[in-house]
Amino acid sequence: MVKIINEKSRSSEDADVLQMSQRSISFRASTANDDTMTIEATLSTEDPVRMCDYDAWEMMEEVLLADGRQRTDYLPMLDSHNRWSVEEVLGHMDNIRTEGGNTVVTCHFDKNDETAVKVFRKYRDGHARGLSVGYTVKKYMDIAPGQSAVVKGRTFTASGTIKKRIVTEWVAKEGSLVAVGADAKA
Repeated sequence: MVKIINEKSRSSEDADVLQMSQRSISFRASTANDDTMTIEATLSTEDPVRMCDYDAWEMMEEVLLADGRQRTDYLPMLDSHNRWSVEEVLGHMDNIRTEGGNTVVTCHFDKNDETAVKVFRKYRDGHARGLSVGYTVKKYMDIAPGQSAVVKGRTFTASGTIKKRIVTEWVAKEGSLVAVGADAKA
């Protein structure tokens, strides 16, 4: 069974279901620039990531299609998804682009924030690698376990045990510096 969800068809009660999800991203330490305190990072890949479907309270594999990302020019770079204080903003991400099936960004660390400078050095030196993208799913198609479906001209197959969600529209809301993330290839 394939289930297609369109944000416009949801009720106001369903709006909470369109909550922000999170998955890992990773820095490209070799691109670190000490003068500008920037590093390139992969924000997302099209690889399946095990996530919780909070509607059904069950695990699923989720694929974020790169061409489904809504365009944005800026993302705040947070400490561990803490979005309740401006003190947790360690910089920002821009130059958001698609390279193959990956979404890539330039991470700018705040040169005037001691914590951001310290964290930049951890990532630059390879001691920390984990990041996570916070995003909102706008449209998706669910594929039942063991079934296949064609989405945007590509065939996707769910494993025999859990459904696969193909996200065809999503919005990145923030990028977070974290100890461990979810998308191992990002």
